[in-house]
Amino acid sequence: MKKTIMSIILISIIGFAGILGGTPAKAESVTAINEEISSLEEQLQQASAQLKKLTETVNETQTKIEQKNQEISTTKTEIESLQNEIAEIEKRIEARNVVLKERARSLQESGGTVSYLEVLLGAQSFSDFINRTEAVATIVTADKTILEEHARDMERVENAKLEVETRLQSLETMLTDLKAMEAETNQKMQELEDKEGKLQAEVSTLVEKKEALLAEEAAKAAAAAKAAEEAAKAASASQPAAQTSNSTAPATTTNSAPAPAASVKTSGGFGWPAVGGIITSYQGQRWGRLHKGIDIAGVSNRAILASQGGTVTFAGWHDSFGNYVKINHPNGYMTLYAHMSSLNVSAGQTVSKGQQIGVMGSTGHSTGMHLHFEVHQNGRLLNPMDVL
Repeated sequence: MKKTIMSIILISIIGFAGILGGTPAKAESVTAINEEISSLEEQLQQASAQLKKLTETVNETQTKIEQKNQEISTTKTEIESLQNEIAEIEKRIEARNVVLKERARSLQESGGTVSYLEVLLGAQSFSDFINRTEAVATIVTADKTILEEHARDMERVENAKLEVETRLQSLETMLTDLKAMEAETNQKMQELEDKEGKLQAEVSTLVEKKEALLAEEAAKAAAAAKAAEEAAKAASASQPAAQTSNSTAPATTTNSAPAPAASVKTSGGFGWPAVGGIITSYQGQRWGRLHKGIDIAGVSNRAILASQGGTVTFAGWHDSFGNYVKINHPNGYMTLYAHMSSLNVSAGQTVSKGQQIGVMGSTGHSTGMHLHFEVHQNGRLLNPMDVL
C-alpha cells in the first residue's frame, strides 16, 4: 500500500516539475524586465530632474520678463512726463521765437540798428534820463535772459529726447533677449517632455509584458497545484482497494499523511495577505536601495487580506505607497499593505485575520499591479518570509 501511495505521489511530483519546467527561464525574463524597467525609471528620474531645473529657469525668466515689462511701463510713463515737459519747453521756445522775430522786425524797420545812447541823450529832464536808463537796462537784460533761456531749453529738450530713446532702447533689447531665452527653454522642455513620454510608454509596455509573464507563471502554478491535489485524491481512493487485497495479511495501522494543500504556509498567526499569487520580489537590496518587504502579484482574485487580526492605524494615501493600510497586531507586530487600487477599511477599525482590507492595484510609485507587504515588530523591520 505504502509503495502504491509513494508511486502516485512521485508521479505527481514529476508531473508538477514538468509543468513548471519553463519557470526558471520565465523568472529570468521577469528579472531582465525588472532591470530594464529600473534603467528606464532612472532615465525618467534624470529627465524629471532636468525638467524641474528648466521649469525653474522658465519661471525665473518669466519673472524677469514681468519685471522688465514693469520697468518699460514705468519708463513709458516717465517718457510721457518728459514728452509733456518737452512740449512745455517747446511752447516757451516758440513764444521766445515770436518775441525775437518781433524784435528783428523792429530792428529791420528802424534801419537795422538801435542806438541806446540816442535814447538816453534824448531825455528831457534828469528824471526822464533815469527812467530811460532803467528802461534800456531792462531791455538789454531781457534780451540777454531770453537768449540764455532759449539756449538752455533747447539743450534740455535734446538731452531729454536722447535719454528717453536710450532708456527705451536698452529695455526693449533686454526684453527681446529674455523672450529669446524663454523660447529656447520652452523648446528644451518640450523635447524633454517628449522623451519622458516615450520612456513612460516603454515602461508601460514592459510592465504589461511582465504582468503577462507573471500571469502565465501563476496559471502554471495553479495547474501544478491541481495536479498534486488530484494525485492525492487518487492515492486516497486506491487505499481501500489495497486494504481489501491484503485482507489476509496482519492488520496494520497506516499513518500516511495526505498530500500537501496548495495554500501558502502560515506560522506565528500570520496568513498570506493575498488570494494566491507568487512573490515577484523579495526583501533586500533592489535598484540601489533596500526593498523593505515582499511583492506579490499574478493573482486572479485581487482581494487583499489582513495577515492577522488587529487594529487599523492608517488607511489612506502616500506618494510612494499609493493607497496603503497599516495594522497593529498583538506582541508589537505591525503589517503594511501598499499600492492598492481601493481601500475597504478606515483608521481605528478592528479587523480579523483574512478579512478583506482592499483591492490589489498599482497606485503610488509602482511598476505594475502588485501588493507590497511589510512586517515590523516594536519598530524593527522583519523579513515577511520569517513569519508567513
